[in-house]
Amino acid sequence: MSFMDYSAKRGRDTLPEFQKYLLDKKLVPEAKVHFFAYWVSRFLNYAQRHDVMATEYQESNIAAFIDDLRLDNFILDWQPRQAEDALKLYYFH
Repeated sequence: MSFMDYSAKRGRDTLPEFQKYLLDKKLVPEAKVHFFAYWVSRFLNYAQRHDVMATEYQESNIAAFIDDLRLDNFILDWQPRQAEDALKLYYFH
């Protein structure tokens, strides 16, 4: 299995119900759905590591997560915005 095949399969395995919801409601282009699930999954892991409640949207926790992303040299400038959009879809839809 190539890296691309593995990456695509792994992307489909991340929050599959959320991905299905995004697709069914046509909230995100199909090619980007797994990225939105990735950001939500990454936030949920962040919340667990930082003992942050993730069962409901809390702006201060989201802001802290987004600030952490902005400090990461491997994160491109547009990715924190995509992550924030993903979290809003996750919590408000």
